[in-house]
Amino acid sequence: MKIDGIPVHDVPMPFPPGARDASKEGGFTEAGAFKIKSLRLQPGETCIQHIHVHPHATLVISGVIRVFVDGEDKGVYYPMEAIYVEAGKRHYMRAETESMFACIHYIME
Repeated sequence: MKIDGIPVHDVPMPFPPGARDASKEGGFTEAGAFKIKSLRLQPGETCIQHIHVHPHATLVISGVIRVFVDGEDKGVYYPMEAIYVEAGKRHYMRAETESMFACIHYIME
């Protein structure tokens, strides 16, 4: 499956409290071989857990987000901090405050 041209896999799992399917929300742009998806979340909201077939980075633009990778709490990230997510790792983000972040994917097809 692809969302906005970014390959993703559905992940059977319990739905995190406050989660919503944000695959069709937020901004999306391209720059060369990069596909960038931005999303705003309210405190306590999460984006749905998913897996990419390629690595990517998530950059916090504003607010504070908590990142979970393969069920492990990777901690909180603040504006202009980024986390690298390896290919094949289940992950999702939860907003600790009103937040905006961008997932940056390098896609060569």
